Amino acid sequence: LGNPTGEANALSIYGYLAFYQNDYQEAISYFKRAIELNEKSGAFMSSLYNRQELALALVHQGGIEEAKELLHDCVLQFQKINAFDGLGKTIEAAASLFIQQEEPVRAALLLAWAGDLRQKSRSIVWPMQGKHIDQELAKIRTMIDETKFAELSAQGRAMTMEVAIALALEGTV
Repeated sequence: LGNPTGEANALSIYGYLAFYQNDYQEAISYFKRAIELNEKSGAFMSSLYNRQELALALVHQGGIEEAKELLHDCVLQFQKINAFDGLGKTIEAAASLFIQQEEPVRAALLLAWAGDLRQKSRSIVWPMQGKHIDQELAKIRTMIDETKFAELSAQGRAMTMEVAIALALEGTV
């Protein structure tokens, strides 16, 4: 229809569908095409969200180094514009990265902080997103005992935004 923004939105939705069906390579392809269209049309925010989504798909596909660069940039960009929903999602994606790298302590802290941010900002968690977060939390629980997990969750919820951002950025450079 000649609407690059609409096409990018559709590609992003296909990317989500592929991601939540564990077809990470397909999700990566959709998100990359959505980013291209959004950048051509000047849709900065949509492109930024697509970059965060791409990073998460790359984490699960094994593209760790590319994901680190994307996550680092997304954290800084979302922080700069005070986009708390995007920042929370990016911090959750960083937690997934740390789970893949067998850093459950950092992942638990970040997921707790992001969950607290979502609750305070009344951010919507779509059912598939919630399921993914639950799966990531279950992975952490296989790496550390329940007492330690509870302690980390409390610490994560108590962290300031600056501490959470520093913790996420520390592992993405």
